[in-house]
Amino acid sequence: MRELPLSATSDFVTRHARQRDPVRAVVELVWNAIDAEADAVRVDLVRSDLDAIERVTVADDGHGITSDEVQSTFGRIGGSWKALATRSKNDKRGLHGKLGEGRLRAFALGSRVTWTSESVNAVGEREQVAIVGSTDQPEPFSWEMSPSNTHRTGTVVTALNEQERSLTTLLGEATLPTLTSHFAPVLLNDDQLSIVFDGVRLNPADEMLADTTVQSALDSDPTATIAIRIIEWRTGKHRAVYFGEDEERFTVEVSGAELENQAAFSAYVTWPGFDVDSLAVLSLSDMAPDPAGAVWRATKAAIREHFASRRRSKRRDQIDEWKTKGIYP
Repeated sequence: MRELPLSATSDFVTRHARQRDPVRAVVELVWNAIDAEADAVRVDLVRSDLDAIERVTVADDGHGITSDEVQSTFGRIGGSWKALATRSKNDKRGLHGKLGEGRLRAFALGSRVTWTSESVNAVGEREQVAIVGSTDQPEPFSWEMSPSNTHRTGTVVTALNEQERSLTTLLGEATLPTLTSHFAPVLLNDDQLSIVFDGVRLNPADEMLADTTVQSALDSDPTATIAIRIIEWRTGKHRAVYFGEDEERFTVEVSGAELENQAAFSAYVTWPGFDVDSLAVLSLSDMAPDPAGAVWRATKAAIREHFASRRRSKRRDQIDEWKTKGIYP
């Protein structure tokens, strides 16, 4: 196999490869599949006899990775080809990934990760590309290409948990709500897309209690308006705020627990003025410089008012019910 050097500093690669967030790793791999124009994405957790997760696979039916795309797809970290594009390869969807870091997060699922991809290259030839990544190697990736006679395309990512890391968070009760929250906008907007996790299909429509969109002006520029889609969930404790350029691509996630501590919700904040710099500092919340800081202030005020209004409405409904029953004091 041919080695695939990474265009990034070694400490950058090591830091990302050692991150221990299996759920985030699954999120990133599924987004990669969606960016590859997949209609079906399946995440399987293969358990040992002791019910420990020994292998995780993420399979999709997207366009795959061709041999002439390997370097641009895997060889650059922190500046993938997606940073220069807004639409997927065949213009099917808006692109989610921008930084090219998702493949390193796969190492949170196992120390050895393989991408096996069926594709059609630039001259119309069918080929299979196999890319192997290991945290034990100084150059984490190597790859090879062979002709293929299959008529399907797609990629299967297989993470082997050879070091027997604990992946129990993937089995936790918060995992499905977290995944549903992450992919709700694109699933609600794309009837063709299917995501199955450990045998369960993600279906945000069945989990939604309410779906409300509000507009809010920025105090730093009253002519600039952000849209905030607030989805309230029937169950769970997931509370998160997502920021993105359009109604499907939300590249930044922050906790929403400080904004609402009772209802489970996801808020999706859209503003066409977002760029790489403003998105990068959103995690600083109110301390972020404008316009990111202004977006945060408007978001906080709108979400808090939304739930305050919901509670006022519920109290009025309760009082009206009491009056109807003649028990209002």
